[in-house]
Amino acid sequence: MKLTHYILSILATGLFFSCTPKIDPIFDDTSANRIAEEIETVQEILLSSPNGWLMEYYPSSTQSYGGFNVLLNFQPGYRVTVASETAGADKTAVSTYTLKQSAGCVLSFDTYNEILHFFSDPSNSQGMGDGYGLEGDFEFTILQADEQIIRLKGKKSGSYMTMTPMSAALKWSDYLKDIKLKDKEFSEYYRLLYQDEEQAFETRLIGHTLCIYRKKGEETITDYQPFIITLTGCKFYQPYNWAIMSSKA
Repeated sequence: MKLTHYILSILATGLFFSCTPKIDPIFDDTSANRIAEEIETVQEILLSSPNGWLMEYYPSSTQSYGGFNVLLNFQPGYRVTVASETAGADKTAVSTYTLKQSAGCVLSFDTYNEILHFFSDPSNSQGMGDGYGLEGDFEFTILQADEQIIRLKGKKSGSYMTMTPMSAALKWSDYLKDIKLKDKEFSEYYRLLYQDEEQAFETRLIGHTLCIYRKKGEETITDYQPFIITLTGCKFYQPYNWAIMSSKA
């Protein structure tokens, strides 16, 4: 009788293990190794552009200050050289950066850089003033990265930004001088008029934001469209469809 119970116990145990489903791993490697590989790949991409990257930087969660040209040259040893249209055309600043994992690969400018942190320094008297500044970022979640484009999202502001390789034929200081000249030319047209077949819209410039005024009955509606200065004019933060805007009027 005891032998019968023993045999039945062995059979039950065997049936349990034979019916237990086998769980295949989704990934071929550990999460730690995958993270390390991703960071290594992003670092290689950052170093791949000999003349650095042109970043379209939009501070503030509402992009209310518009966009700014920022140049970054990443070097081995996690050092970075930065220039910007908000500083002197010949001025650069060197600091360090890190790549880390935090719900995605994060590019963090972890030591103070007077040019880059101009946008995120709360003591900056511009923008919203002391305690706020321009409300920009110094940490960015990397959404996409290859040798043609890097797409970023500010961790604090949520603003989307892009980095594209800087042409080797362009000297940084010359590029920034041309951007500053184009910005000055653009600012002279602080009041513009857009006319289509149906009606006209008045527009005004406030910094790097185009304010568009349109009539809806007796009410005046204002659309705020942030933009960045380019060598050929300006580029909106997101596409703006004048036809759709006209149909809303």
